[in-house]
Formats: sequence, structure tokens, C-alpha cells
Amino acid sequence: MITRAAKKGPTWTPLPAILVAVALAILLGVILFEPISVDGASMEPVIERGRTVIVLRVAYGLRLPFSKRYLMQWKSPERDAIIVFIAPDGQQRLMKRVAVAADESIQIHGDKMTANNNSFLLDTNTARELSRHEKIPAGFVFVVGDNLPVSRDSRHFGVVPHSKVLGRVILAPQPGPHERDEQ
Repeated sequence: MITRAAKKGPTWTPLPAILVAVALAILLGVILFEPISVDGASMEPVIERGRTVIVLRVAYGLRLPFSKRYLMQWKSPERDAIIVFIAPDGQQRLMKRVAVAADESIQIHGDKMTANNNSFLLDTNTARELSRHEKIPAGFVFVVGDNLPVSRDSRHFGVVPHSKVLGRVILAPQPGPHERDEQ
């Protein structure tokens, strides 16, 4: 009796699926979220030096991966949001709070700016730049650090264009009780 040998097909292996899942997770992580370590004291006590925060990179638009250019923008930074942006020197990334959003009213008297019931002492050049406006111009935000005495921010370098904003801080872990005791 002649029998046909059973055909054995290729066995399924999960390796390609795992590789695709890992690649997708890395790609989404690069596009959507970014962990950033805080190395300055300008946002203390809200965000302490040495903490790692999570930045939502698509909060205001979609950028080309590994690029600073937006493919599309859909939202502007709002007042009180903590944002990460490219510093005016083009090298550093800074983390500050939006104190005055685009199109919000400002009053300039000498080197002093008043907005949203807050007053800020401005650098002379910043005061001169902003004195031409009754509002923060569309497409810009005025940012300050929560720790005003040590923060270098819009009071010194002027308003930040939306195109320089990299994302919004969405998760800033607070120190646990044992960490507070050690400080």
C-alpha cells in the first residue's frame, strides 16, 4: 500500500510579530511621548531637579520624526500648561509654564508687564519688544519658571514661537515620603 506523506507546513513563530510590536512601540514612543530629565531648579517646587517627566510630543501638532519641523499643528499652548521648547540659543530644551497665551491682553509700563492679574519685571529689550503690542502676538506664548528668582525665561528672552514648542508635560512624578525625608 502506498501512502502519501503528510505535508508539513512551516510552523508559525511569534518572532516577527514580536519584532513588529517592539518597532511600533519604539516608533510611537519617539513620536508621541518623550521622557525628559529635569536638570535645573526653575520649576521647583512643582517639578524638582533630577525628576524625569513625560512630555506629550503631539499635544500641539505632529512633527516629522527626529525633526523639529511640524507636519501639522492643531492646537496652541494654553495658559498654565507646562511646556518644553527649544531655547532661543537653538541648543537647549527648556521647561517653563505658559503665563500668558497667544492673544491674551498685556499692559507694559516701563520694564513692567501686567497680564492675567500678574506682574513681571522684564529685561529692557523684552519690554521694548512687547511694548509694541496690546496682546501676546498670535503664534507666541510668554513663559516663566515657577521658581521666578532663578528662572531664565520670557522675562529675559521674550516670547516663544509655537514652532519652537516640543510638547506639553503630562506626567511629573512627585517624590515619595521617603525621598522627602532624605532631602
